[in-house]
Amino acid sequence: MKIYISHSRKYDYISKIYNPIKNSNLIKLNTFFLPHEDINDMVNRMGNFIEKMK
Repeated sequence: MKIYISHSRKYDYISKIYNPIKNSNLIKLNTFFLPHEDINDMVNRMGNFIEKMK
């Protein structure tokens, strides 16, 4: 499943949303688009996703 997470920039999204998702099994089972994620983290996750699809 592809999941887009939207939130306010004022919200503590890193510790309240991003880190819990990244530390759960959900990240292994789904593709998340986290709009304010560091580009390096996003590239690494997409590389892992592509490898799983092979």
